[in-house]
Amino acid sequence: RYLDGDCSQSFTIQEADKFDCSDYEAGLTHVGQVYVRITQRGNDAVVYFEGEVRSGDDLNMTAANAGLNEIGQNSTMTVWTNEAGYLANDTADSLIQEVNFQTACAQNLFLKDKYGNVQVTEFEYADTGEVFTCFVPIELTLNVANNANAGSTPIELNALTSRFDDVTTD
Repeated sequence: RYLDGDCSQSFTIQEADKFDCSDYEAGLTHVGQVYVRITQRGNDAVVYFEGEVRSGDDLNMTAANAGLNEIGQNSTMTVWTNEAGYLANDTADSLIQEVNFQTACAQNLFLKDKYGNVQVTEFEYADTGEVFTCFVPIELTLNVANNANAGSTPIELNALTSRFDDVTTD
């Protein structure tokens, strides 16, 4: 899933020799749709994902997108302000972020890990086709009304609590 933000939101156990993230000037001011490429590190011709996304959009990084059976050991993600900036290789004005991470089985990727602007939200086990995810799509509507009379003390909402399967969370 694509997230707005910068490298500081990264969350992974991958060590510095396996993962690095760099933010660039264009990312300081750009908001909205971006152009993302995820490739095999060192071989831009092997493309696992390429396209325009917005914050909250899912990216489907697959070996099949590159015509392969499995993803290579290391991957590079570049985020650009738009496709034209990528095609012009306009790193000064269009490159937002570059992330290198290991995608080999020897170094685990975990659901909810964040690599710069991308979060792992789903994983498909290639041998069986079984899909694992950690998110359940839900929609919550909350209406709060304060119908106090003039001069009365307003209320303040400090926390919400939910209950599911006999588990209460804040």
